[in-house]
Order: sequence, then C-alpha cells, then structure tokens
Amino acid sequence: MRASGGARLIGHAAVRAVYGQLLADGPLRVHAERVRRLDAGSCSVHSVAERVDLPGNDGGQQAWVVATNVYAKTVQGWRLVAHHASPGRGEEPQEAAEGQAALLH
Repeated sequence: MRASGGARLIGHAAVRAVYGQLLADGPLRVHAERVRRLDAGSCSVHSVAERVDLPGNDGGQQAWVVATNVYAKTVQGWRLVAHHASPGRGEEPQEAAEGQAALLH
C-alpha cells in the first residue's frame, strides 16, 4: 500500500499508522458508486469508482478514487488478496467508452 502520493508501505504497523492518520478526525464515508465485477470461480475482480466524503470545518469535500480489488474464495470465505487505488481526485472519473470487442487478449 502507498500513502496518498507517498512511499510504499510495508507491514501491518505501517499500514495501520497511515489509516490512524486518515481516521484521526473521524470516520470516512465511502460510497461505491460504480462497480464492475468479473467472477471466475474462486476469484473475483472488482473495479470501482468510490466517492469519499471528507470531513472539514468548511462543510467538507468530496474526493473520487478508482480502485481495483481482487478477492479469493477460501475455506474461511472471500478474502481480499490485492488492492490498488488511484490518488483521490476532486471530480468524478469518467467511464471509458466500451469497444465492440468482448475479448481483450
């Protein structure tokens, strides 16, 4: 994981420290606005545009994040095994136009 615009974070302690900073002013409200899902047996890949409501003294702001989450089905249930997200942006991300080809490669 990387802190927004920062160095790669390695280990539970580093990730927890960054989340502690993110949540210091209270909980973040994250809304999954657009979810695209690909299920393949015991693997599921989700591409999602998330709207994040950021608290603030001026009434708050919104940021948008485009994230990809990969889940694996285990004997304990579905587990997140990979996560990637873009830095937050002020404007809603646009959908790319879908082509006619259904096969990528």
